[in-house]
Amino acid sequence: MLHDFSFIFNWWLAIFSLSLLSLPITFHIFSKFWDKGYIFAKTLSLILITYVLLVSGIIKLIPFNHTGLSIVIGIFLIFDILFLIHRHRYRDFFKTLKQKYFIFLFEEATFFLILAVWSYIRGFTPEIEGLEKYMDWGFVNTALRSQFWPPVDMWFSGEVINYYYFGHLIFALITKISGVVSSVGYNLSIATVCSLTFASAFSLVSNIVHLSLLKNNLKKIITAGIISALLLTFGGNLHSVFKIAKLNYTQNDQHFVLTNKAVKKSISDYWYPDATRFIGHDPETQDKTIHEFPIYSFVVSDLHGHMNDIIVVLLFLAFLFVSFYQKNNCLLYTS
Repeated sequence: MLHDFSFIFNWWLAIFSLSLLSLPITFHIFSKFWDKGYIFAKTLSLILITYVLLVSGIIKLIPFNHTGLSIVIGIFLIFDILFLIHRHRYRDFFKTLKQKYFIFLFEEATFFLILAVWSYIRGFTPEIEGLEKYMDWGFVNTALRSQFWPPVDMWFSGEVINYYYFGHLIFALITKISGVVSSVGYNLSIATVCSLTFASAFSLVSNIVHLSLLKNNLKKIITAGIISALLLTFGGNLHSVFKIAKLNYTQNDQHFVLTNKAVKKSISDYWYPDATRFIGHDPETQDKTIHEFPIYSFVVSDLHGHMNDIIVVLLFLAFLFVSFYQKNNCLLYTS
C-alpha cells in the first residue's frame, strides 16, 4: 500500500515542480482572481513545456530525453528570472505567496486528494485493455521511446503516428520526469485529468462569483466553487432519470407506475453508457451525436483527446473570463 502511494506522491511532485515554472506568469495573468489562478499554473506549465518539446522535436532541435528536458526547464527558469526582475515584479510575487499561501495550500491539498482518491478507484480495475486504451497507452509508450517527433507508429513499422498526440505527450512528459512506469502512469494520468478538472472548475467558478457577485463573502465564494466542481467533475446528465421514468410510464393509463419492483427492474435493465447516446437516439432521429461527459470518461478511462483537453478548455475559459473582466472592469452590468 505504501509502495503504491509512492507512485502517487512522485507523480504529484513532478506536476507540482513543473507548475512552479509558470507560477510568476500565472499570478500576472490572473492578478484579478482572488486565488491568483494558482491551480492553472499546473495546466499552463504542462501545455507550454510540452509545446516547446513538440516544436523543438519536430525540427530535431531538442531531444525528448533527460538532457533535453533539462534544457527546456532551464529556458523556463531563465524566463522566470527575467520576468520577475523586470519592473521588480518579484516584490508582488513574494507578497502574493505570503498573503495567499492558505488558499494555495487548500487548492493543492484538494488537487492531491482527488488525485489520490481517483488513483485508488482506478486501482480496482487497473487493466489497460478494451476500447481506446490500447492505442492511448501505445501513444504514450512510443512517445517515451522517441527522441523526436512525430513518434513512430507502434502498429506500423517504419511509419509515424498520423493521429493527434499532444495530450499523450503531456502525460509522457510527467511519466518521464516522475520516473513512474508507464503502466502505472496511464492510470495516474486519468486521475490527473479528474483532479485538475475539479480544482480548475473550483477556481474558475469561485472567481466568477467573486468578481461578479460576492466580492467579500468568502464562505459563499468557496461553496459555489466546490458545488460547481462537484457537478462538473462527478455529475452527469439526467438520462438515467429520464430512462427509468420512461420505462415506468404506462401509455394506456397515462400515469407512472413507480412500484419498488418496477423501479428495481428498470435500474437493473439500465445500461449506463446509453447516457452518452442520448441526443438523436432517444427519441430516434437522423441527427445523432456522441456526448461523453467528464465522469463517464473518467470511469471508462480512455486517455483520449476528448478527455485530455478538458483541463485545457477550463484554462482557456478562465483566460477568456479574466480578459473580459479586465477589459470591461465588470462582468455583470445593466444598460
